[in-house]
Amino acid sequence: MPCPKLQKKFSFFLILPVFLISVLLFLESFSFAYPQWTVKLLNSLSAIRSINNYGAFAIMTTRRPEIIIEGSSDGIEWKEFPFCWKPDDPHKAPAFISPFHPRLDWQMWFAALSTPKENPWFASLLSCLLHGKKEVIKLFKANPFPTSPPKYVRALIYVYEYSSWSEKKEKGLWWNRTLYGLYFPPASLMVNPQNQEARDTPPAAKWQVSIFEHQ
Repeated sequence: MPCPKLQKKFSFFLILPVFLISVLLFLESFSFAYPQWTVKLLNSLSAIRSINNYGAFAIMTTRRPEIIIEGSSDGIEWKEFPFCWKPDDPHKAPAFISPFHPRLDWQMWFAALSTPKENPWFASLLSCLLHGKKEVIKLFKANPFPTSPPKYVRALIYVYEYSSWSEKKEKGLWWNRTLYGLYFPPASLMVNPQNQEARDTPPAAKWQVSIFEHQ
């Protein structure tokens, strides 16, 4: 057993550095700009796993990128696949979902913070939409292609911001969104020489991407 007196003296010398490091980490959560040497120090101490930011989202993002999935029958006119919960239509108000957990909408948020290569499930999702799989389409608020699946799909990424009070009152807008770019290029199911869809091949092997010119 350690000596209580020695333990108290040792603890006293630890209180100040632990407190100072905790304050630095707390301010870092608000994107506080530190000198480079401070950043290196905090990164080194983080490896100890003793003085860290705790919580599922200790540091939140400052922008809200959102992925919008679109389908088309001719490659000219595109229709959005509306989600049940996450932002898409700028006129749709934020919804209370508790105690439910909309997994697809939740995963879409993480996907928007990375790339399709880091989210292989996203290509599988688009494949299911091209095949018109009912169990997947039910995860969306509505099906913009009720009679037959789209021939092409693509995904755009927008940056969303809350609208002002005047915009909400005059136009009914909850969000303002700005097109950021292309998340997943226009794609369709490849066809075999017999002009039939290659439905039995793995999802990664059946994308015909960049079939349209895009920037």
